[in-house]
Amino acid sequence: MGRRGYSSRCRIFFIIVAQIGLMYLYEKGLFFHVTLYGSEKLETYVVGILFLMIYPVFYLANITKVSLQEQEGNDYIRTAKSKGTPGMKILFLHILKNSFPRILAHANTITLYVLSNLFIVEKLMDFQGAADGLFDAVLRGTGFRIGLDIMVDGISATGYAIFFATIILAANLVAQVFKSLVTPASQEMNHE
Repeated sequence: MGRRGYSSRCRIFFIIVAQIGLMYLYEKGLFFHVTLYGSEKLETYVVGILFLMIYPVFYLANITKVSLQEQEGNDYIRTAKSKGTPGMKILFLHILKNSFPRILAHANTITLYVLSNLFIVEKLMDFQGAADGLFDAVLRGTGFRIGLDIMVDGISATGYAIFFATIILAANLVAQVFKSLVTPASQEMNHE
């Protein structure tokens, strides 16, 4: 099993440990009550989003770190430092501006990772969302039957597939728009 299998096992372990830890802290009176299961309360949405953000945040931080390190040794950075430009100004005006295209190139990977882990998080939290709906439509639907015991609700499954494909398309479009806005003119000329 590759790197993805390892990170999925780590995510499942972290979610279970976090759930047990929060229940233990609540039982001891050290933490307020947080509903971890179901989809009726706002706090379950927040906890689910936090669980989904674990890997993408670290992935994005790693990409940003590598991109910033690549930009650090460039001539224009050394020139800006030698002129006495403050470090934060160099970071935001020069380094991050030139790093954004590389960072935004990973938007599709992050979107796909979040959507694929939506199934895991919804099952572990007993959350009734879109991933759970797709899972139910594929495994326990009432549509057609072709010589097997697997029942598929084709209309619902197609609707959920279109919904997820629309999310992927929207994420790609937004990333491409931002990438075209922040890509320096010198990089655009090099690609043509």
